[in-house]
Amino acid sequence: MIDSQILIVIVVNRHCELEYMVDSEKSLEIMKKIEKMIEDHKICLNMPVEIRFTKGDDIPLSPMYGRDSTCFTFLVYNLEDHRAIYFEQLDKIFAEYGGRPHWGKWFGMTCKELERLYPEWNSFLVVR
Repeated sequence: MIDSQILIVIVVNRHCELEYMVDSEKSLEIMKKIEKMIEDHKICLNMPVEIRFTKGDDIPLSPMYGRDSTCFTFLVYNLEDHRAIYFEQLDKIFAEYGGRPHWGKWFGMTCKELERLYPEWNSFLVVR
């Protein structure tokens, strides 16, 4: 049975968010890797991890370009504290799986790394 309830969380504290979209076929494998990383680094989470699914699209710089995607969203209240390692480790995991970041949230990728993730990157640069 599918639960049709929606959880709405209003976050009023200042916080940082990291969000990556990956090929949906890799979701379970990625979830297991994230769980192991949290256990290995003894990271204490105080915010839920959001996971949602979305259809692929044909928008060149969309994180869902050309593939049905699973979106993973992570929040921390302060990147300066011990949870900074959390985002650094998540960046490594998502890089391994071709994760594409949400453009409006925190991510640690360089321009060259982004170029490899987006097949239409150079076409965009021409138009820009």
